[in-house]
Amino acid sequence: MAKIDIEVIEAKFLQIVQDNLPAKLTEINTEKGDSLLTNISNSNYLNDFYQSELTPSLFIHYGISDPETISVGSDFAINWTVYFDVYLNDQNNLSTVRKRIIRYTRALYEVIQENYSVLSRYCSIPEIANVEPQDVQDIVNDTPYKTGGIKIKVSIG
Repeated sequence: MAKIDIEVIEAKFLQIVQDNLPAKLTEINTEKGDSLLTNISNSNYLNDFYQSELTPSLFIHYGISDPETISVGSDFAINWTVYFDVYLNDQNNLSTVRKRIIRYTRALYEVIQENYSVLSRYCSIPEIANVEPQDVQDIVNDTPYKTGGIKIKVSIG
């Protein structure tokens, strides 16, 4: 049986999102006839919140969670959740923030969907779910954010 390395899978998902999200954002802006979506710098993809400061007004928090082992006959598989959550600073309570979160969520969903064939070499993807926009507060800087994104259930093994 091949070794399962969730770190490789997480890195592959991150690479696919970073490589394909800018073009998808441009495509959605063109479709909508506006420029509400801006590119997210690779340095603003964070896999933990233990950064010294959360200062970007736009960033993606990504990672893996919820490992679950399931029996498949005499073998087993492990289901994981890979997530990408977009955070937008909502300090000015802009009326476009919720719309932007919904569009970023759509873009992430479409990038994963369109690159399924590449990802399927590493794992199966039985489910992609959208995370509804929510309000969150940065407790260190008291900064309000809106967040939304996707959760991808992957099965390996």
